[in-house]
Amino acid sequence: MAMARAVHAIVHEPSTRMGQAELAKRLRLERTQALRAFKAATGMTFREFKRWTALCAATRQIAEGQLVRTAAIDAGVADTAHLTRTFRTAFGTTPTLATADRR
Repeated sequence: MAMARAVHAIVHEPSTRMGQAELAKRLRLERTQALRAFKAATGMTFREFKRWTALCAATRQIAEGQLVRTAAIDAGVADTAHLTRTFRTAFGTTPTLATADRR
């Protein structure tokens, strides 16, 4: 149950930027144990999962017409350049090009 709540918080509050210590506290485990448990439950490392959920949150906002920089901030991404690099790695294009036909 604690794992489900932690995952829910990451997905629905990406700008909160939950850290490893906070995950461990929520799961009531030592940090390394919490990270292992997280990967076992989700199939992704904590960092990968946070990156993916932030990317998904930003992509939804961009698709809805939000500016890339605003979507990046709202999704908890460090900056627009980081979002663009992550987006290009995941999808092979930039957020602007991917949503160009929606504008």
